[in-house]
Amino acid sequence: MLRPNARVLHRPFMSWDDVSGDGGNRTPPPDLPVIPSGPPPPLAGSGEAARTSVRQFVDWVMGASLSDRPSARTIIHSASGNVEIAAALIEEFNAARTQDGARGIMVLAILGQLRNPIGEAFLTGLLREPLPGPEPVTEHGREMGRFAYQVYSSTAIRSLAHMRSTSSRAEVLRVAVEHPDRSVRVEAIRAFLFQEGPRGRADLEAVVRSEELIMLDRVESVASNDGTTYGERLAAFLQAHPEAIPPPPEAP
Repeated sequence: MLRPNARVLHRPFMSWDDVSGDGGNRTPPPDLPVIPSGPPPPLAGSGEAARTSVRQFVDWVMGASLSDRPSARTIIHSASGNVEIAAALIEEFNAARTQDGARGIMVLAILGQLRNPIGEAFLTGLLREPLPGPEPVTEHGREMGRFAYQVYSSTAIRSLAHMRSTSSRAEVLRVAVEHPDRSVRVEAIRAFLFQEGPRGRADLEAVVRSEELIMLDRVESVASNDGTTYGERLAAFLQAHPEAIPPPPEAP
């Protein structure tokens, strides 16, 4: 509820010029895709057939509903050994990277579900890219190149953690400690805990930066398996970490 003397400021939505970060000289945002219907298309083939299959499958996934997830996972897992599908997904990400962020994120997520060594190597390389250089800050306080880097890196780390191989596990731990962007380190901690559980917590405690150990106790606003409410988990977190309690608001 607003105070009687509160001021409400309106800020317009971001323009495409802001998003592009290049004075609007880039291509306009893509048209909304036609939402597909029916069962998912297969992920199969080699060469151009694999590229076509990937494009059609990503098109379908982009418009799929939550109830379609099981069938989508079945199709992805059936293609896990197809290196040409993995390579085509990487091509698809590179094509979408600067043109269609939502599609790029989806392709990275599919690579994680695919659990193919080629995809793992690509995600590892993506996470080792240097931070983008400084650029003008938009009126919304963001450097759009840095923002895209963070979003793609966070998706890549979740996909890498999902692979659960010895090498991907080691890379997620490395990112949690060494990555130059704090938001990506924090997402690596979160993804590792989600996949590894209590064993993962012990491994993280041994290597994570001291000032980021608090992230091991971060409260998620999702249903808990132990039956506690979000409010109860938040209260326990603040009791364990009183330094996270925000200061009281200043008197008007």
